[in-house]
Amino acid sequence: MFQHILIPLDFTDKNDAALAIAERLAAPDASRVTLLHVIEPLAGPQDQEALDFYRKLEHRAQRQLERQQGLFARQGIACETAVRRGRRAEEIVRWAVEHDVDLIVLSSHPLDPQQRPSRPWPTISHQVAILSPKPVLLVR
Repeated sequence: MFQHILIPLDFTDKNDAALAIAERLAAPDASRVTLLHVIEPLAGPQDQEALDFYRKLEHRAQRQLERQQGLFARQGIACETAVRRGRRAEEIVRWAVEHDVDLIVLSSHPLDPQQRPSRPWPTISHQVAILSPKPVLLVR
């Protein structure tokens, strides 16, 4: 049984698989889930206009996370939300370590073995899986 499950979300349909698996892994009245969204800042100066833009994105993300909380609340599973700003893979791993997460559940997609990826770790989910000292479950 996992006591604290982290589910990073990017608000795409592929997140449905991670949410469904986490719901099955979490035990009512014994587990808690954190839904995390990371906003990656754009390169360049962070003037007042940029800060206002990020605040709007954070507010919108928080509303979307709160909608997802209902899935877990209906099952009696404690669920909290968090929005962070930074490089996505690094922030996910940092949050997991800082908050003593037992498992990170991420949606992922298969890579074509015939195609050479442009980077050594081509997706955020693969980056997290390699960088995290916490267990990571990649789901499709």
